[in-house]
Amino acid sequence: MKSYSLVLMLAIGGGLYGAATAIADPAPALDNGTEVIGQGEFRYRYRADKLVLPETITSTWQHVHGITLGPDNDIFVTYSTDGQQNEDTRALAHFDLDGSFLGTLGSAAMARGNPHGLDGQEEQGQFYLYHSNFDGRVTKTDKDGQLLWSFEGAPAQPAYENDWLAMVQGWIIDGAFSLFSKNLTLFPTAYMPCNVAFHPSEEAFYMADCYGSSLIHKFSTRDGSYQEVSFGGPGEQPGQFNTPHGLIYDPRQQQLLVADRGNSRLQYIDLAGNPVSEVTADAIAEPCDFDVMGEYLLIPDLSGHLVILDGNNQVVSKIEVAQQLGEQGVKYPHDAIFLPNQDIIVATWNPGTLTYWERVED
Repeated sequence: MKSYSLVLMLAIGGGLYGAATAIADPAPALDNGTEVIGQGEFRYRYRADKLVLPETITSTWQHVHGITLGPDNDIFVTYSTDGQQNEDTRALAHFDLDGSFLGTLGSAAMARGNPHGLDGQEEQGQFYLYHSNFDGRVTKTDKDGQLLWSFEGAPAQPAYENDWLAMVQGWIIDGAFSLFSKNLTLFPTAYMPCNVAFHPSEEAFYMADCYGSSLIHKFSTRDGSYQEVSFGGPGEQPGQFNTPHGLIYDPRQQQLLVADRGNSRLQYIDLAGNPVSEVTADAIAEPCDFDVMGEYLLIPDLSGHLVILDGNNQVVSKIEVAQQLGEQGVKYPHDAIFLPNQDIIVATWNPGTLTYWERVED
């Protein structure tokens, strides 16, 4: 996926809009898996009895975009709906550690647009969620989905000046939503927040504008204000990106790690935005996001599998989820997290699915 035009046309993994929502049906109920997939210490079996959601959600969601683990090891999942939005629609699902559904959170306003990335961290003893939305905003809530702040609109950068697509977003898309109460997003815009990563010591986070400018911006966790730091931009050179879809502060390397999906690589960036190094492997085809547990790095890859890297960023397991469940709709891994017992939860794009993978011990 190294063609910028193809990314804009298909916007794979972001769930862009009309064409995508028209072609995908809701995922069917999945059958239990019997095949064990993966290698070495990381082999997995699908569990159909976990993460079961009511049909009122699964019949209307289109893409399951983000997952994060809360302070009590409870699970938060964000998703986008299929043009069925009304005043009762939510876009945040909540589960306990065992995978039992606890309910939906947030407001109808949070579900507006196209909810994408979901990231969380503890700040001064409280846990907060950061929601990235293609409708040009990043929102901070508490763990109950209560709004703290919402920062809308692109930072002051030349990449966003005189942008007619942003004007289309503000006029047509917002107007259509207000008039028809539908989750309509008709055109890609030049500013599309995808995911965030937290600064390890400052009250700040980095946000990747993956489908817009391919820039990464720095914001305050206190109020969402822009911190006058941006880096990246489209390209293939070190420090440039082609769809920087996911990012995380990697404590193993003490650097910012970016899923440079269109360039089929991972890039390490220092906290000032300078390129440090890159990681490539045959299994890293379309990396979407990350989760770190101890020395291991988990990568959902949109081409159909998960990748686990060791402390030296060598592939130790490739987990072919689409090969096993692709006919049932589990095709495009978009986000994934480790649970404390090394089980894995996977969110997929187009159609949206949420699956639980149990680690199989020898």
